Amino acid sequence: IWDVVVVCDSGRVFLIEPLKNSLACVHEIVDFVAFTVATDGASDIVLLGGAPASESAETSSTVWRLDIGVSEASPMFIEGVPEDYEESIAQAYCRGLQALRGVVGKSSSNSGANWDTDGVDIVCFFIQDMEEEITQTIQVVLTVAVGAQSATLKALSVNEIYFEEHPDRLLVHTAWLPDWSLLVLGASGSSDLALFSSHADHTEGMEAGWVALAPPEGKQLVCPQADSQDQITALRGLAFITTFTGEVNRKGASADAPKLKAPPVVLLAASDGSVGVHFVDHGWAAPPHLPRPKAAAKAKSASTMKAQPPEKAVFAAGGGTPG
Repeated sequence: IWDVVVVCDSGRVFLIEPLKNSLACVHEIVDFVAFTVATDGASDIVLLGGAPASESAETSSTVWRLDIGVSEASPMFIEGVPEDYEESIAQAYCRGLQALRGVVGKSSSNSGANWDTDGVDIVCFFIQDMEEEITQTIQVVLTVAVGAQSATLKALSVNEIYFEEHPDRLLVHTAWLPDWSLLVLGASGSSDLALFSSHADHTEGMEAGWVALAPPEGKQLVCPQADSQDQITALRGLAFITTFTGEVNRKGASADAPKLKAPPVVLLAASDGSVGVHFVDHGWAAPPHLPRPKAAAKAKSASTMKAQPPEKAVFAAGGGTPG
């Protein structure tokens, strides 16, 4: 049975412990209004993302460290932010956090590792209200220091996901594939999905160690069009499936081209109730089907990224049709 950390619309944070039949508020909104949370392993430390601080606040950080064991929260200092982006990140809303366990080359690939004892990479999704009603998104990869007191920026990318306006409610959806060192990221209110990779095939010669992939036109992961075909739907959820065993034709390929055999499948739930189905054409071994956690398991829920050439993008030959 898993313990659960929940962030409410009000910005308060609750800890649910099913085995103890317990529900407790572990963070009030006196100093910081939370929007999102990231957890790692069995640590009592969780990270919160939230609203920019008021002008009278002593810190401008929108990422905080919360010890749910004692209900104490404190701002996290982020080092290494490029000077050109310091003000933007300080004024942006942190609306999504995703811990990246199992990053190739890091000891956090050990299933028992957490940020109590080991540095862990996380992705932060920021959204900023600019002048003239322009909305900017900033995607940042941080390495969280042991104890989660501070973090260092590793990579930064801007406007990988487009919003016409800042939605009142925003939920970030992610799928992290450690075997491919690939993160799929999207957000409600937008039809776009972004792909970030730290795989050696994509990052050779890249100082940041991360890149934003750029599949060619017609091969991107996007939400399906509405039935009326006059507008694009927005994302409501995504899932990555590795148990599909059938064969499908490659999108855009000739009739005699080899079929995809047992390809991984990406499902995109759209705002009109439809589901987009994308089959992944890839050159790497498919990520394994992971078993469910054992019942006794406990869990509480730089350099600028540069777009890779289409021929190197893992989804470059993928595609899909709305279903």
